[in-house]
Amino acid sequence: MRWRSGHRESLGTLLAFLLASFVAYLPALRGGWVYDDIPLILEQGCFRSLSRIPDMLAVWHRGPCNQRPLRYVTYAFDHALFGMDPVGWHAVNTFLHGVVCWMLYRLLLRLGRSKVAASVAAGLLCVHPVCTEAVAYVSGRRDLLAGCFAIACVSAYVSVTVRRSPLHAAGALAAFLAAILSYDGAVALPVVLLLLELRALAADRSLRPGFWRRPAWWVIGPMLALGLAYAAFRVLAFSPSGKHELWGGSLGAHVATVLRVHLQYLRQLALPLWLQADYGDGAFRVSSTLVEPAALFALSVVGGTIALGAWLLLRRGSWAGVAILGYFALLLPSSHLVVHHELAAEHRLYVPAMALFALVGEAAERLLARRRLFVVPGLAIAAALLVLTWRRDRAWASEDALWRAALEVTPRSARALGNLGVLAAERRDMAEAERMFRAAVEVRPSDCPNLRNWGRALRIGDRAAEASGILERAIACQAHASAWLELGLARQALADRAGAEAAVAEALRIDPEYFDALVVWGELARSDGERRSRWQRALAVPARPDAKAKLRRRLEAADAYMK
Repeated sequence: MRWRSGHRESLGTLLAFLLASFVAYLPALRGGWVYDDIPLILEQGCFRSLSRIPDMLAVWHRGPCNQRPLRYVTYAFDHALFGMDPVGWHAVNTFLHGVVCWMLYRLLLRLGRSKVAASVAAGLLCVHPVCTEAVAYVSGRRDLLAGCFAIACVSAYVSVTVRRSPLHAAGALAAFLAAILSYDGAVALPVVLLLLELRALAADRSLRPGFWRRPAWWVIGPMLALGLAYAAFRVLAFSPSGKHELWGGSLGAHVATVLRVHLQYLRQLALPLWLQADYGDGAFRVSSTLVEPAALFALSVVGGTIALGAWLLLRRGSWAGVAILGYFALLLPSSHLVVHHELAAEHRLYVPAMALFALVGEAAERLLARRRLFVVPGLAIAAALLVLTWRRDRAWASEDALWRAALEVTPRSARALGNLGVLAAERRDMAEAERMFRAAVEVRPSDCPNLRNWGRALRIGDRAAEASGILERAIACQAHASAWLELGLARQALADRAGAEAAVAEALRIDPEYFDALVVWGELARSDGERRSRWQRALAVPARPDAKAKLRRRLEAADAYMK
């Protein structure tokens, strides 16, 4: 009877968090495909069959579906259930978010926290607007899955410390592996378990003699080895980013910039009024030296917070110390120890923020124990966060809304200006497109993607000669296959067949399986037989099913004409 009562309570809290998640992200359910959804989902065909799931799990391959493969495994099921209708995909994200909130609530109870503290922490995760980047667009599912598996891993670790079960140790390792196959940032999870062990030692000195023989090391030791091996594999076997130079050009400037990013993260968690989708050049100022005032202030705040966490943990055995240090530990993989081309991203806070939300839950529980009057301001804060989340949901509803919202926060965001230029070109508003691209290139003159997109917009607008000049600048900046293809199309529009062939051939030299380039390569063929051969080659490479179907129809029409 007791089990049934506990089961009903658990099911009730799960339904409550699912309802809260759908209420918080109701506007996002009507959203479309935005931001990374376009290159990672719309332009990929590797997940569009359940039979390809084993191929996705081959992490040693370089295919897009082999990077963070568990995300693509869920995409395969989404596609099987909903096709390419984004509503179903958004609903799955919202459902997963509710499950993560419930799992966090249950984990905090297992760690000995009160129901009030656990409810506040999980409720904050549910409605805090900083989570919108992980929930409100489909590509953010990496963080949701990593959150699920990370909580499952810590829960299994707790079971190991209580029951000394090798089966639970194996479950913790399996959950950790699933977490890092969902999102690489979960590689820091063993550090959190180590912090929990240090807290136990600091709180109970009698554990010191047999500390290194505790059953928790059945989990922590293998996880540390697995995490280091996976991190080394990712860094050595694959290039983690197109950027390798230090931010700001020197070690001091790099450290200063990263410290300011951490300060920005803390500010967004405390006061999420100015969330943004872009932290690139123009949107976030890169530091030039470690001794500038902004960098010194960031160093004092971030360094002081870490020092406070270490003191609370090691001297007092406090859960607050675990929360503070756990937050920074979970952010460590994205702190540019290996330089990444994305300086900052709010979705990186999804899992680390759970630690600080747990700390807020503890503080709220103590305040409520002293004076119940704190319930009213607490509910007011929750309502304000919910309104901000709804507002942020609407920003993620479409590409145009997202980048216009970004410009409201950072008017000199080169990425936002360039993406708005692309959208203007797609609706044939060439004057607006050129205005946006000029502004983007003014902010960042060596912005290769914006130069490439500007050239493409000019080509679409029947200004092929100008397009050729811009595209040559883009190629000088970065010899990308798509820039060469656009240059080939511009030369084709200028009736320069030889120049077009040379440009498309260069695109195929860079990427021999570039489907769009292979299609154009076939169009440039000098005979029907050569065209057929080139198009057959295009049909043999991975591409979107709809694009392949269109090419097959063209090939069949050409064959019928030849007959």
